Amino acid sequence: MGKSLRKATWQWRGLLLIIPAVTASVLGLRLSGRLQPLELMFYDQFMRLRPAEPPDPRILIIGITEADLAQEGWPISDCTLARSLSQLKTLQPTAIGLDLYRNLRQNSSLHPDIDPCKGQGYQQLQKLFATTPTLIGIEKVGNDRTSEPIPPPETLANLDQIAANDVLLDPDGRIRRGLLYLYPENRDGIEGLATRLATQYLATQNLSPDPNAEILTFPTHPPTLFPPLEADDGSYQNIDAQGYQTLINYRGKLGSFDRASLTELLNGQLTPDRAQGRIVLIGAVASSLNDSFITPYDSGFVESAVKTPGVEIHAHLTSQLLSTVLDRRSGIHFWPDWLETLWIIAWISLGAILTWHWRYTKPHQAPGRILVLVGLGCSLVLGSYWAFCLGWWLPVLPSGLGYTIAILVITSYLARRAADIRKTFGRYLTDEVVTQLLETPEGLKLGGERRQITLLMADLRGFSAAAEQQPPENVLAFLNRYLECMTNVITRYQGTIDEFMGDGILVMFGAPTQRLDDPDRAIACAIAMQQAIVQVNQFSHLIGLNQVEMGIGITTGEVVVGNIGSAKRAKYGVVGSHINLTARIESQTVGGQILISAATRALVVSELTLGQQLQIQTKGFSQPVTLHEVLGIGAPYYLQLENTLEPPIALPQPIAVEYMVLDGKAIEATASSAEILALSDHELDLYSERSLEPLLNLKLNLLTPDRSADFYAKVQGAIGPHIYRLRLTFLPPAVETLLTAALSHRSAHLNPADSQSTAPPPRANRTTAPHSWAHDARPPA
Repeated sequence: MGKSLRKATWQWRGLLLIIPAVTASVLGLRLSGRLQPLELMFYDQFMRLRPAEPPDPRILIIGITEADLAQEGWPISDCTLARSLSQLKTLQPTAIGLDLYRNLRQNSSLHPDIDPCKGQGYQQLQKLFATTPTLIGIEKVGNDRTSEPIPPPETLANLDQIAANDVLLDPDGRIRRGLLYLYPENRDGIEGLATRLATQYLATQNLSPDPNAEILTFPTHPPTLFPPLEADDGSYQNIDAQGYQTLINYRGKLGSFDRASLTELLNGQLTPDRAQGRIVLIGAVASSLNDSFITPYDSGFVESAVKTPGVEIHAHLTSQLLSTVLDRRSGIHFWPDWLETLWIIAWISLGAILTWHWRYTKPHQAPGRILVLVGLGCSLVLGSYWAFCLGWWLPVLPSGLGYTIAILVITSYLARRAADIRKTFGRYLTDEVVTQLLETPEGLKLGGERRQITLLMADLRGFSAAAEQQPPENVLAFLNRYLECMTNVITRYQGTIDEFMGDGILVMFGAPTQRLDDPDRAIACAIAMQQAIVQVNQFSHLIGLNQVEMGIGITTGEVVVGNIGSAKRAKYGVVGSHINLTARIESQTVGGQILISAATRALVVSELTLGQQLQIQTKGFSQPVTLHEVLGIGAPYYLQLENTLEPPIALPQPIAVEYMVLDGKAIEATASSAEILALSDHELDLYSERSLEPLLNLKLNLLTPDRSADFYAKVQGAIGPHIYRLRLTFLPPAVETLLTAALSHRSAHLNPADSQSTAPPPRANRTTAPHSWAHDARPPA
């Protein structure tokens, strides 16, 4: 159980970290209020997109228009207002809401010489106030921080026929909330204008607020409740929730109510059916009076938006109260905080889980799954809009934001992992190969193309012998340092490593990217690799390993390059006979030597310093293959192999040996006798009656009693009659001890001038490692 849990935890580790992190980030942004402006933008957009509702037949607006101002002036005189109210009273409305401040006398008129009230306008108005129980006046409670209070008409205040017409502005200047009640300091609560008009109308329907309820409740079946808006309800965060607030459920944009002008009322053009039994609101609608506000329906910037008159906003809130109680019209509701949080977490988890689950999507599946993710995001928006039309305000923005961020974070995490995988991939292939495999349409297709490339094969001499005497940890540490060092050199010369074969390396120049100077770079790379062996041997000395040497073979020819394998497992590599030829050329080298084929030599542009030339016969080629030893390369590389080999020193007494010729892995059955005439750290001169061809590999024995003192060498060439120069390739410790003793005995009896070889070497020497008897730890191939 514990193991399964650990496995599942590891498989889903990304989600266990990302989902809580994204959730904390989104909720933190929301609680800080930084998402509120954007959430309110979604609210406004949903409000504008939902179907408009028909005008409420219970409400009429008498608007004071620009034409009314031109005729009556501003402020409307007491006489004009008295005449208007008197005319309206005859139409028998259920309630009249006077959305005009009338705390002061207003005797001004555009026509002072024509006074229908004969100077009694104020008195007539006060009389109407006192005799019209359906009339509700207004006051402005105000706020010490933003506006000053405006008192109500004294006559109406004494009759308790007043209400507050204060409005609430959101931080962006829009009105989305309305006040049902206000609670000024040092006085009783006061109803908002919409609340007073609605309750007065509902009283005629035998519906009055429940006086015992803690919130505004009407005794319908089931009861109709108007819960107050709190500071953190919906998408609001830490708003000023003083008073008894609610979200205004607008019926539509500007002009959603039946409207008449003041002039129509005064001229008797308003028919009784438009006012009788209705709520009539009287207020300014002329834009010059600046009594208009921005609502969710007024799109655009605050400065340029079309504004809604304040009297119409009060009409919307009044209609909301009436239609909710009488028509069961839904208000705008929202979930409790804990449910909104779960909803947000659910969408974050959905986006993260799907993206994580589909992290191994195949290319042909990707478009469909992207469409699914996009479709789910669209369904969130459309579903939230549908819920809004039903009266539910869901947290669409934080949910969508969290959903999107979760997808992007998971995608970024997977991209980071892919980059790490690519980086790891790059440890096995060059960046060019990785790029071709991952970023080209044909990169992963099986198959290849014929192409002429230059192949380089390198192999260590002396490594196996050293490895046998060391712990595996040291051997592995050495191999890693050696391969790292060689890889750096190969990368510098833009080679592509095809394969590591133990301590051998196969490198391509010309794949996947072909260049004109591929042969030149291959040779320069080989010389640089030989020079880098010094650094490798410095490390081998630190961990107690004997020093090693390296042989390198290079050829150029046509091969097939591409992806080799099956649909489930493949590698980028080469196929062709020239790979075998490269291996054959490399097998002819000794430590510190570089051999190239004539085909490569013919294509090199840079000037080369060459040593000996030789020919070999190899399988797959009918003609002998000509090889050239490379000692250096000129511009633009300027690289040379250093000559550090000392010639063999003549021995006072020849050392008798037997040898057998190696042919591949086969050893001839009959041994031949010979003598060692001269000896140095890396070479010896051998006298043999039998003729020996250059590049032959020999197995030699010192003829010890137990016949166990075998060692190996390669014939370099003849230096005299029946005398051959051999390069040591494998020297066990026991043989090293015997030969070192013989060489030391000889050196003790000779002057420096006498310690010369039996014959001069036939060719220039090469860069080698410092003194070591241990060369190749296995018979040469």
